[in-house]
Amino acid sequence: MLEGAQWASGRGDVVLSDELRCSLPTSRLRWCQRSDSAAKGCLRLPLYLNEARKVLVAEVFVPAANADAVPKHLWSQRGVCLVLRSATL
Repeated sequence: MLEGAQWASGRGDVVLSDELRCSLPTSRLRWCQRSDSAAKGCLRLPLYLNEARKVLVAEVFVPAANADAVPKHLWSQRGVCLVLRSATL
């Protein structure tokens, strides 16, 4: 699940939305070495074990077309995060 934003499947990135949560398609996370150039146009989002948000699993970079246009604090204020498991599944 993606909370506080929406996955724009046509564009393959995260966009701000008025929706509280959005189901994600089957996704694959992969480890890669981070470089400053790779992080451009990406958001650093927390990945929680479940919707209680008590266990932080990792922080991940996800593509966001408007990541540089929208102030970073706005993403945090909206509580945008990824959740591995949800009670609604």
